[in-house]
Amino acid sequence: SAASDVYKRQGHHVEIGGVKGITVEDCDFHGYTGTSQKEAIQLDTISNSDVFPAYEPFDDTPCDNAVIKNNKFHDLIRGLGSHSACLGVYYTNTLISGNSFYNMSGTAIVLINHKKCIIENYKNSWFGSKAHGRFGNFHRF
Repeated sequence: SAASDVYKRQGHHVEIGGVKGITVEDCDFHGYTGTSQKEAIQLDTISNSDVFPAYEPFDDTPCDNAVIKNNKFHDLIRGLGSHSACLGVYYTNTLISGNSFYNMSGTAIVLINHKKCIIENYKNSWFGSKAHGRFGNFHRF
């Protein structure tokens, strides 16, 4: 992965749905100016046309083997994660390593329905009053 400077005014910077084996590395995510609780990197399932229009079939395929490492997240509401889930469907083998989170007005990482997830070696400072580095629901093995 090449280093990249990613600025986004509205919405997710990167939307990843139903992907097996992806690495996001050495990027600088910043500058979200919207008001919705949007992650810079959104991991998602392919569940319906509201989430992924024109990406049929909508078979609830989750992400597997996602690696998110050595990135900077700043001047954002949320850093990365997932805020949607399908009953009985899990994101698996997620590695989040060596990332920096600063000047976040919300939550650094939100993970829902994750199995075999590792979060390690992260740095953070200055979160919003509701966040303080909070991690969402996930199974850690």
